[in-house]
Amino acid sequence: MPFNLKRAMFLSALAAGIALSVGAPNAQAKTATIHAPKGFVKVSDALKNPAMAFIPGLGVLYVNPSTLAQGGPFLDYDKAGHLLGATYMIPLSALSAKKDFDNLGSAIAGMKVDHTDI
Repeated sequence: MPFNLKRAMFLSALAAGIALSVGAPNAQAKTATIHAPKGFVKVSDALKNPAMAFIPGLGVLYVNPSTLAQGGPFLDYDKAGHLLGATYMIPLSALSAKKDFDNLGSAIAGMKVDHTDI
């Protein structure tokens, strides 16, 4: 498998964020009330993993549990409760197979998608 700098940086940031959360659970900042779309829950609740309550670089993630296995969308909120964006965690096998992602943003009903970048 070829080296992927973006993936390596994401995994490093994710590992660092989880390590920080696990190492200092009482130091986590409180987040504002988030009004995610109907059917979306906190990723930390869906995965039963409190270390994923806030991920540096992504924020507080919400996902519809029915789309969790397909890679999202994960809605990214900051600590003030503002929607920052949507993240899809696409398997490398789907990218290697050059799968089409023409309807990637359509899974977020009622939300306007500005652009998608893979």
